[in-house]
Amino acid sequence: MLAESGAKREMIVNALRLAALPAQKQVAALPEFVHVPDEVALIYDDGFGLVPQLQEANAITPSQAGALRELDQLDAGAPDHDFYAGKLAAARFFAATVLPRLATERKVAEETTLDLMDLPEGGF
Repeated sequence: MLAESGAKREMIVNALRLAALPAQKQVAALPEFVHVPDEVALIYDDGFGLVPQLQEANAITPSQAGALRELDQLDAGAPDHDFYAGKLAAARFFAATVLPRLATERKVAEETTLDLMDLPEGGF
């Protein structure tokens, strides 16, 4: 439990460090194929989501949790907050509902034959 709390605490610390970097260093820290602003937001959001668990495990103090909530609220006032919140929700939905079934759907598509296409038009 202690090691797990330490790993979670490290995750949010790393997320904060990444968010605090200048844009050029953020770009250098992330893979080329990601959209850097989205990725930084996702990493931070994943880390921030651990705050209640870290509090329960006494891995962070109430004042540290309060400071993290204040930081999170700074983002809430940004003009494009709703846009990015929507993108985040869509990404989570996609990851939870679409990605898990892709392997099965690919297998079905690969095993599908064109036998149905060979039927005469009158068969429809």
